[in-house]
Order: sequence, then structure tokens, then C-alpha cells
Amino acid sequence: LEATAKACRVQFPGKTAAVLATRGTLAVGLYQDALAAEQVPFLIPGVQDQDALMRVIYDGVKAGAAPDAYRADMTAVMRRLSAQGADYLILGCTELPLAYQALNLSIPAIDPTAELAKAAIRFSGYQVKQ
Repeated sequence: LEATAKACRVQFPGKTAAVLATRGTLAVGLYQDALAAEQVPFLIPGVQDQDALMRVIYDGVKAGAAPDAYRADMTAVMRRLSAQGADYLILGCTELPLAYQALNLSIPAIDPTAELAKAAIRFSGYQVKQ
């Protein structure tokens, strides 16, 4: 969470993130707390979009569905959050980077798992290859 929030601050200074995650993750406020600590502006999807994300995650990616099965849900969520001022996405569930890639989405995004891996590499005293 901290690595993701720091990456947001560095890669998208002054920009607003949209936190995409499961309903439970959003309810607990894990990303919200980390982003607030780094002074990163963010938006949280509303109930309708949280429902759509749960379908993308569980009925789409986890179920092994073809990308077209969840394309409409994912693009609707992105469209609404962009209209509210989101500049980029935080793909806060391990299935969401898979959906993002499968759908070939163009909005910028942060993959928290990749940011955690990069932080581990740096912590070990090595440089991250770009």
C-alpha cells in the first residue's frame, strides 16, 4: 500500500487516482489511508461501480471468462470515474491488472503488485530495471 501510494505521488504528481478494488478492500480503507498519508488525491467508486468491479473480478477474470464478457463493466466504471476527475487507475486487486491488460485499456494505471515487487528489489539494495 505504501509503495503504491509513493508510486502514485512520484509518477502522477497532482493527479487524481481512482482506486479500483473489491468492496471489502474499499470498505476497510487500506488504499485511502496510504494515499492520504502521501497526499495523493483519489476517488472511490460508488456502489454501482463497486458492483461492476466485483463482476469483473469474480464473474470475469476469476471465472476465466473472455475479456468481452467484462469489457462493458470495466469501461463503464472507467468512464464514470474519468468524468468525476480521475486521471489514472490503481488496480487494487490482483485480477484487475489482468483485466486491464486483456482489455488493452489506454488510461494510465498503477499495478500495486508490481510496485511492491519494485520496492522489494530496492529494499534488497538493487536497482529496478525500467
